[in-house]
Amino acid sequence: MTVPLFTGTTPAILIVDDDEVMRMLLRQFLEGEGYVISETENGHDALEKLTERAFDLVILDIAMPGIDGPNVCEHICSSMVDAPPVLMVTALDDEQSVERSYSAGAVDYIRKPLRWPVLKNRIRYILGARRAKQELELLSKNYEMILDAAANGICGVDSKGLISYINPAALKMLGYPNEEVMG
Repeated sequence: MTVPLFTGTTPAILIVDDDEVMRMLLRQFLEGEGYVISETENGHDALEKLTERAFDLVILDIAMPGIDGPNVCEHICSSMVDAPPVLMVTALDDEQSVERSYSAGAVDYIRKPLRWPVLKNRIRYILGARRAKQELELLSKNYEMILDAAANGICGVDSKGLISYINPAALKMLGYPNEEVMG
């Protein structure tokens, strides 16, 4: 068994595939890698499960009855605040399916039959990138809280020289509301 990528937490993965054998193979492989697995056989159930708990990754088949994979992916990416990354897994290899998947928001695309070492490493990479993004966002929020609490006026500018951050002390010094200063 591989040590989980995240310290203190075990990543949760949702498998969505209408093929029962594929779900079983994915479940066995991923549980063997140390992940917590949930599964469903269609897009409607997947969207419901995503409202019930948080997942770190969704592995999604493209061709399913009802809502197909790209439509489920698009819904996940457009309606969730902290949407989990979506990895498309399919037997389809036509240009349109690949394009639809990435346009819908998928972070990667793997063809069946699966090459297990490739899947293992892509999942580790996707989960690592998600974790790094979450840690950066947390650091950014922490730094902003520190700057907001500073007694000195602090202002940040972007690459175009426009104000992208200003703390409350600077706003008080200038006598302008945030909306008039930003940008």
